[in-house]
Amino acid sequence: MIIKEIRALHDQVKHDYEAGLYQKQTTFYAKNYAKNTSSDYQLGYEQAVRDNHKQQQKHYPRRLILGLNWVLFNQLHELVDFVNGYNDFYRKLDK
Repeated sequence: MIIKEIRALHDQVKHDYEAGLYQKQTTFYAKNYAKNTSSDYQLGYEQAVRDNHKQQQKHYPRRLILGLNWVLFNQLHELVDFVNGYNDFYRKLDK
């Protein structure tokens, strides 16, 4: 179940990345798309706002993502920032 959720999150992030929604682009994904100037953290926060409005909160395995990011030498930093922004919205909502 967790692998399926991580794969879905990866696919979403890849789609957003290719659409130019993240800050940096590598040559592998470089395309001629209009870039969004929002930070990855802010994109996660905004996604949480939309999910909260639809009452469809997602639970991302933050520790697993942090571990994978560490193993992959910080190659998942966009994903980590996105999940941090997403989770921070719900932390603020609970206060």
